[in-house]
This record gives sequence, C-alpha cells and structure tokens, in this order.
Amino acid sequence: DTKHFSDYELVVRVWNPINNWYQPREKLFLLFLLIVDNVQQDFHQHILVKVAN
Repeated sequence: DTKHFSDYELVVRVWNPINNWYQPREKLFLLFLLIVDNVQQDFHQHILVKVAN
C-alpha cells in the first residue's frame, strides 16, 4: 500500500542515524505501525531490530 509505505518512510526519516535511537513518541508511533500493518513484515522485522538496538 502506497500510503502505508509513505508512513514508514516518515518514521525512517525521524530516526537519528548518527545516535541510532528514536524519540519515545516516535518509537511508540513506529510500534503502532508494526501492529496495525502486517503487510510489510520483512520491513517490520528490520525496523524492529533498529529500535531494539
């Protein structure tokens, strides 16, 4: 779904690649996307690892 993909791109952009962490609110938003959209499961796993690290 193009709309969902755009939402994921937004989350990736707010992620800070230098410090490798998310703001708590952004992390909650990311986890929300992981729950509500089970289409991009491979992408989910990749981003979930990013959050865990």
